[in-house]
Amino acid sequence: MASHSIFCFYPIANINDGGLGAAANLQSAALVSNGVPNDVLDNLNPLAIIVFIPILNHIIYPFLRARKIHFGPISRITFGFMLSAVGSIGYAVLQAYIYKLSPCGNQASTCEDADGNALVAPISLWVYAVPTVVTALSECFMNITAFGLAYSRSPKNMKGLVMALNLFTTAISSAISLATAEAIKDPHLVWAFAGPSIIGIISAIAFYFIYRDLDHEEFVINTDDSDAKLGRTDSNELSGDDENWNQHGVVKRTSVSLGGSKANM
Repeated sequence: MASHSIFCFYPIANINDGGLGAAANLQSAALVSNGVPNDVLDNLNPLAIIVFIPILNHIIYPFLRARKIHFGPISRITFGFMLSAVGSIGYAVLQAYIYKLSPCGNQASTCEDADGNALVAPISLWVYAVPTVVTALSECFMNITAFGLAYSRSPKNMKGLVMALNLFTTAISSAISLATAEAIKDPHLVWAFAGPSIIGIISAIAFYFIYRDLDHEEFVINTDDSDAKLGRTDSNELSGDDENWNQHGVVKRTSVSLGGSKANM
């Protein structure tokens, strides 16, 4: 259950990833869009993930293994947590500048002139894309790795529990957003981003020290069936031309020791 309890740290990471409540939409509404819908940049999240995952699998991870740098699952998840917090800090800094430059000061999201026309801060909406892409990159590290680790340690009849736990943490994040909806408005939008980011950094540090013993474990795929198995790896054994690794960063069939016995993988 140790690998499944890692999902307890995901609600705050999910909040940092997408913003608390409607804070992100309120922020984008206060920027110069030049006719671009203020929610269109949210589509950068899935697009960035599609781009980054092949880069990680085919370039970054093989590069690290070739230099015998062990970047285990707990390190990857921790790095993802930190990235989501950094992205949220980016939103907070952007919101602070919006308040500074807006004609209405800290009432930027509802700023209008005498004729009811919206007044915005002189900052391009595309600046909002920077933290959006950073948080998308965080998902490539924390979500994919957690699924693989938890799935590989689950009994065959409990594989569905992994997805259920993830969806449950998403539900918790949504419930927190709904509960704080009334407070997510001007002039408190800076702290709507900064508060979760601070908690996210603290929880990422705590997460690493709690689960660092799992950092030498890698989930592996048994090519004979669809079941995932677990092995312990030594960073000194990882190299770019190691025949035990394939191009996707997944261990091929090999023989590893599990609790004193040999298992074919």
